[in-house]
Amino acid sequence: MCGERQSVALTEPTGAAVAAYFTGVVERALRRRIELEPWDLEQEKSDRPIDFALVPEEVWKASKFERSYTTSRGSAWEEIAVLIAADNFGHAERNSRYVGELYQEQLSQIQRILNELDSRARAPDWDEELASVLEAETGDLVQVTVVADVHVWDDHGHREFFEVKAPRPNSDQTKVSKEKRCSQTVSATLLRGYLLAC
Repeated sequence: MCGERQSVALTEPTGAAVAAYFTGVVERALRRRIELEPWDLEQEKSDRPIDFALVPEEVWKASKFERSYTTSRGSAWEEIAVLIAADNFGHAERNSRYVGELYQEQLSQIQRILNELDSRARAPDWDEELASVLEAETGDLVQVTVVADVHVWDDHGHREFFEVKAPRPNSDQTKVSKEKRCSQTVSATLLRGYLLAC
């Protein structure tokens, strides 16, 4: 399932909730920049005289709005994912804590894979990576906790855990996501894990 793209039709109430969420984000950013903290050209020039000598005011004004908008948006993608997932699966939440156990060598193998991917010494291959981690059953059992951005489940006990990232995440974000996904998947595969909250 990892990496597959699927279209999900939004029901009318979910589509309205998504639209309302983003409308709120824009309205909060506009309110902040227009009413709560309006643009004060003289203060801005005083705070950064060299920047204003080099770059036009309009660029700084737009930059300040963009920061407000981005801050207001916050964890929008996770919130939107929860709205859509709850509509399609029945249940969804953010930041579920999954606790499991892995052998020490499995943790070491996950780190080796991540380092090799980072240095481009290996190409990504989820099935091969997972198989190599599952085979590494030596050493002490170590408890690991994984916090998933989004956890969805249905009334039949089917569960999925998702990491939600921007279209172009930083490499360290993808590395952490892969580590979390691998730890959770191996632990769940070996039936040595449980959810802390649902």
